[in-house]
Amino acid sequence: MVRFLTPEWTEAYNEKLEHADLSSADPDAGGLAAEGSYVVAQEVLGGPDGDLRLELTVDGTRLSLALLPMEGSSSGSIDDATEDRDSRPAPQVTMSLSYRDAALMAKGDLTPATAINEGRVRVRGDLSLLVAGQGLLASAHGSLAGLAAETTY
Repeated sequence: MVRFLTPEWTEAYNEKLEHADLSSADPDAGGLAAEGSYVVAQEVLGGPDGDLRLELTVDGTRLSLALLPMEGSSSGSIDDATEDRDSRPAPQVTMSLSYRDAALMAKGDLTPATAINEGRVRVRGDLSLLVAGQGLLASAHGSLAGLAAETTY
């Protein structure tokens, strides 16, 4: 078992993404998504290890997730091997939400659309990239499905 939003969980997530079939992703995502390379950030507030930042990097049909401390955070749970924040490309869209809502989304108990419509998520940047990123993750759902069962929240 791995705990949600820890370096071990992020590593397991990325391992599952390596085997994901993304061929069913929408090729007409539009905007920067059509260029095939972008970053979607998720700021998760109020977690057991403090506030954290997830960055989903999309490069064509390759996805990878990084777990970073929030700027100004002193979280000690982030892996020291994580790339320096200054060397990472800036995200084109950022969403902010509570740890509780992030866990509900990871388990499939809350959809991003519902969270946005209910005001539980704040989004800044190019919303089309958020939609495109969700489309890719939906395509990877089969590969990621087992992770929820292996995760403690």
